[in-house]
Amino acid sequence: MIRIRILVILFIISFQGYSQWSRTNGPEGGRIFSLQADSTRYFAGSSNGLWIADIREGLWRQANGGIPQAKILALMVSGSSVWAGTGDSGVYRSANGGTAWVQANTGLTNHIVKALLVSQPTLFAGTGGGLFSSADGGDHWSAIGGSIAGRNITVLADAGSLLTAGTYGDGIFISNDHGVSWQKRNSGLPDLFILALASGNNMLFAGTEGGKVFGSSDNGNSWQVASNGLPLAMPVNSLTFSGPALYAGTGGQGVYRSTDNGQSWTAVNSFLANTIINSVSVAGNAILAGTGGGGAYLSYDQGDSWLPMNNGLIASNVKVQAGKGTSLMAGTDGAGFFVSGDNGHNWASRSNNMSNLFISAILPIGNKIIAGTSGGGAYITDNIGGNWTPAGNGLANPYISSLCSSGSYLFAGSSGSGVFVSADTGVTWSAASSGITDPVVTSLAVCSQKIYAGTQNSGVFASSDLGDSWTKVNTGLTNQSVTMMAGQGDILFA
Repeated sequence: MIRIRILVILFIISFQGYSQWSRTNGPEGGRIFSLQADSTRYFAGSSNGLWIADIREGLWRQANGGIPQAKILALMVSGSSVWAGTGDSGVYRSANGGTAWVQANTGLTNHIVKALLVSQPTLFAGTGGGLFSSADGGDHWSAIGGSIAGRNITVLADAGSLLTAGTYGDGIFISNDHGVSWQKRNSGLPDLFILALASGNNMLFAGTEGGKVFGSSDNGNSWQVASNGLPLAMPVNSLTFSGPALYAGTGGQGVYRSTDNGQSWTAVNSFLANTIINSVSVAGNAILAGTGGGGAYLSYDQGDSWLPMNNGLIASNVKVQAGKGTSLMAGTDGAGFFVSGDNGHNWASRSNNMSNLFISAILPIGNKIIAGTSGGGAYITDNIGGNWTPAGNGLANPYISSLCSSGSYLFAGSSGSGVFVSADTGVTWSAASSGITDPVVTSLAVCSQKIYAGTQNSGVFASSDLGDSWTKVNTGLTNQSVTMMAGQGDILFA
């Protein structure tokens, strides 16, 4: 009995020794939905909370003091007051530049806040279920009725004597009485899924999910296409003016600039590593861009070149990890490949020559590392990410979900085309899916000299001949939507 008690005590002590977690200094980056600034600070709303940086230092810190580490979809700065709209918790307000926060939801019946606007003395909140106004800085909210009631509001803009609201599916609404009443203004607007609004040069502009920009010179009464030079079918997520120039942030082709009121557009993406742009805004003489995974970027030359501004911005979504010797490796969802040589305390970006930064799989093999991406195929390096070269010859599907090796053979699972095999360390690949009935392969594992493939809807398949043929092995597997597999000795886990 004494021996058992001693063992229990030792187990508890050992368990408690590993029960504390602390955040590492990286990987840096993250999905940035909104960027704003006042005279001394930058504010970034991410999928992982709100971040604040002193403009002089450029070092980000995560805001706390009452605001949750939640998805921040919208930001509004006015004087010393800051408002943040969250993905499920409504509005938070700070009266001291982001040091302390209080929730401000009284009367706000929908807590998915996608847009915020201050048009003195009124604060407006656009939500997934209607437009709300507050006359006391967010202490109390009232739903706005009429034609805009209950609409899915995506963006708000102040155009002087007019207020403009964009919706997801119902087009554009205009108010000329400070938000009391709203009228739908969709003449000439075929795409009613509005993601962006801007006003300047006596014009209104709207960006749509279908990839077009529309302009109006008559207060929204009629709209004309203003998209010449923009990429086709690429969502326009953000619009903003910097001086006379109009900037558009697209959902995959970076930032575009127009100096002629949208009649023509030019890409301005030099040194912009992540080209999914969720937000474009202006801070003094700088232009800010928030990306879909790669954090924030800054331009001092009107978009001609960009600098990453991610120092301390550790909001990345880490998709996959691996180890090689004394190095730890992390693949992120949009910020690329990172390496740590000090047990994960600090991380360095190692994504040179990678054109796709959405890392979905990592496989160390010998003196090389193979990285699979979501949309860019595979890459290979022999210097731990110092330089990468494409390793996708024969990979018919660029969406790589998983990687594994058996002897000298490499296997890649794809999201839509099954499994591929390489016998020359990733230089060339060929299809190896005979017998796999589900083309969406989510995971790969090696166990007892067999290769196993987990699929999205059809469970697990096994191959004992290096991928030449596969057999379904689902006996006892009550849920056949497999997300991860691992082998340990003779035991396979799904």
